[in-house]
Amino acid sequence: VGKRGDKKSWKQKDIDELILKMATEPLLPSSSDVPNSQQQQQQQHTSNVKSIVRLKGGDPFLFGRTRTEIEALRSNNIPYSYTPGISSCIAGPHLGGIPLTD
Repeated sequence: VGKRGDKKSWKQKDIDELILKMATEPLLPSSSDVPNSQQQQQQQHTSNVKSIVRLKGGDPFLFGRTRTEIEALRSNNIPYSYTPGISSCIAGPHLGGIPLTD
């Protein structure tokens, strides 16, 4: 659902809604939809917790619209975590051996 200059982009509101939908869907189909032996097998190999990953390039708080996604999760009491990335304005000079401070 990423944003690309040359392709039609998702609206941020739709991305937020998709994240909430994915985070709140049941982990397993209802027991009436799955034969008993298959259901038992699925339950043995699945945890009761699922993770939804929203992968972004670089720093997710720099033009990443991460705030709205976090607000959507918070307002629905869905736990979350994020891992900060490195922005290209830092990574580029670093890879070129150029210090940004002396």
